[in-house]
Amino acid sequence: MTWLDVDEILYDGDEDSIKKIKCPDCGGKIRYSYYEGTFKRECLSCMILIKDDKAPAPNCVKYFGKQATIQ
Repeated sequence: MTWLDVDEILYDGDEDSIKKIKCPDCGGKIRYSYYEGTFKRECLSCMILIKDDKAPAPNCVKYFGKQATIQ
């Protein structure tokens, strides 16, 4: 799995698929936040941070709110 796969699941996945994702680099927990079109994803273990501006709202926001930690 890569970070592109993680993004695909966060954007288009169902609730169960989103609950199962982990950092593709270390297997750690992923935290995301979505505010005013800015979508940030980060691993709480290895501290990788990915940020997109002007992003559409992903499915994870629909299921878990604008900010959550997965796993």
